[in-house]
Amino acid sequence: MSNTKNNSLVFPSGKTVAQIKKDAKQLKKSEGISTTNALDILAKRNGMKCSYKDAVEALKETNQRKIKPEDNEANQKNPNKGTKGTNRQYDQVHGNRSIQLSRVTFLVPKHLLSDPFIQKHRLQKLNTETAYKLKLISKSDYLDVDLTTKYDFVRFNKPIKGGRKNTSGALQKIRQTMCGDLKNKQSHIFWIGNQRHKDTNHPKYESLWGCGGLYSDGSEYNPFMYD
Repeated sequence: MSNTKNNSLVFPSGKTVAQIKKDAKQLKKSEGISTTNALDILAKRNGMKCSYKDAVEALKETNQRKIKPEDNEANQKNPNKGTKGTNRQYDQVHGNRSIQLSRVTFLVPKHLLSDPFIQKHRLQKLNTETAYKLKLISKSDYLDVDLTTKYDFVRFNKPIKGGRKNTSGALQKIRQTMCGDLKNKQSHIFWIGNQRHKDTNHPKYESLWGCGGLYSDGSEYNPFMYD
């Protein structure tokens, strides 16, 4: 546990190796088990289908490979059945259900956020098909060409504390990320898990949502934004 060079590696749950080690100390003490057993248990709880040692090796290998945008989208759909679960993109999207239910997702204009920004803030882009499978959108939204071509679904890797009821925490997390030149460029729609919410304090929020048309500043909006 003294080796710190892998501490920044991230499990599918969003937790780092350093956090897993810290949790393992607590689990070891509370359950009266060995450090190895505690780490193995936590590796599986945090989205890997193998021992902690194998999980770290898999994360190291994945971290060393640069993922092309087109490969990232393909990986989100590929469970790699029969393997130890080394497809980080699939695991992060479809992993532990309790974790998925407390992840925050929001909507931004396509290509607004750069790849370095996404990595820095530990976000991931979801393609429209994945958003549909996660029940973020309806079938009609999924078939909406404007939604597919004009917007990106962006989700935090790390689940929010307090779960699905913590709407204020989710909004704070989004606003802290979308600050400076990006302030208020996200939609007023956001999700915790697959539960949709509206930021009624967003400057582009309209009480008569659902009718399509223009924002008060004259810019266009998609009817989906007010679904």
